[in-house]
Amino acid sequence: MIAIDLPAQNAKYYKVSHPIPQPSIAFGIGVSSYYGDLQTQAVIPQPSLFVEYNKGMTEHLVAKFALSFYRIGASDSDTDPSKQVDLNARNLSFRANNFEFSSMLEYRVLDGREEQKSLLNPFFFVGIGVTTNNPKAEKDGKKYNLRPLRTENIEYPGSAMVFPAGLGIRIKPVSIAVIIFEMGYRFTLTDYLDDVSTVYPDFSELSSDLAREFSDRRPEIGLSPGKVGGTRGNPDLKDGYIVTSIKLELDVRSFSKFKKRRRPKYR
Repeated sequence: MIAIDLPAQNAKYYKVSHPIPQPSIAFGIGVSSYYGDLQTQAVIPQPSLFVEYNKGMTEHLVAKFALSFYRIGASDSDTDPSKQVDLNARNLSFRANNFEFSSMLEYRVLDGREEQKSLLNPFFFVGIGVTTNNPKAEKDGKKYNLRPLRTENIEYPGSAMVFPAGLGIRIKPVSIAVIIFEMGYRFTLTDYLDDVSTVYPDFSELSSDLAREFSDRRPEIGLSPGKVGGTRGNPDLKDGYIVTSIKLELDVRSFSKFKKRRRPKYR
């Protein structure tokens, strides 16, 4: 005769016995859009990926540790020449594949016990983190790293501090899983996510012909070179990016119990 233990009969298996949210892991996909010197409005979204670990601190506060990959980019040639003449004539562009690690505090409107009884749970978050910073640009079908070229004759680091802030909604269709829709903006302490910040440098002081070509791309479209000291970017406007994502979150404790569920007994 076969005896089978059914975890569905065990209330402790599915229900949270206290209001502090349980540890969980989440995986997600999304899109990212850049804001900065090359484009002050949202540009075409690029793909992004996420993985994070969440741990409840109080009834409503959750600590989040997230690692993400995101792509951003923009091009002056995409601007409307009838409305943004200077940007279109500047003819600069960039693309970047970056990684971000961040630690955040998330405030959930409902606590752990209340979330078990509700389908929806809104939340807000703020945090601090670091992102890699490696802008590239293309010329004659080949991509070049812009940071080593020092196109404004200024050296900047390959990483930058970020400050995530945003909101979202948690949807709980089953006991051990949550679907999350989230949108957040990343404020940064750099103006070089796009390799553009200040003025046209003295081109004779740049390190190579390639650096001079990427510093001023106006001649590529038949325009006269930019003037030394002329506006190339806006140092008063720090770059940033917005990330929108959908994630699947799994309760670590319940998921592990499910995997360790006793097999059928034979007797």
